[in-house]
Amino acid sequence: MERKRKSESPVRGACSMHSGTNLVRENSRQHSRAKVSLPVTLVSGLDEIKGEIVDLSLTGAFMVIPELPDPTRPFRLIIDLLDRYPLILAAEMVRFDIRPADDPAPHLYGVAVRFVNVLDEASLTLLDVLS
Repeated sequence: MERKRKSESPVRGACSMHSGTNLVRENSRQHSRAKVSLPVTLVSGLDEIKGEIVDLSLTGAFMVIPELPDPTRPFRLIIDLLDRYPLILAAEMVRFDIRPADDPAPHLYGVAVRFVNVLDEASLTLLDVLS
């Protein structure tokens, strides 16, 4: 029986942590990912958290943010695509990590999210961004 690392367990009421390294195996990905640098605003209720998406695919993203959202509440991501209109996607947290103390960035957390209920138009926009 294969054991999962703590960092690979999904968020369902309890979050797993690790210190700064993404331990998910590359061969377990369904879609390829692209390294990006896109401003993002995470919106949950009236709360907004600004951060940066650093890794993007058709089904999810990895972002760095200064605080964690409530993992039990749904949220939306407003992704600033810089040269076009913002992309708004519903998402759920898959896992998070705490950034290393020697990381000079102002972001304290790395958060992996999965997009949910993505409309065809949003999928086409993601495909365009990733190409």
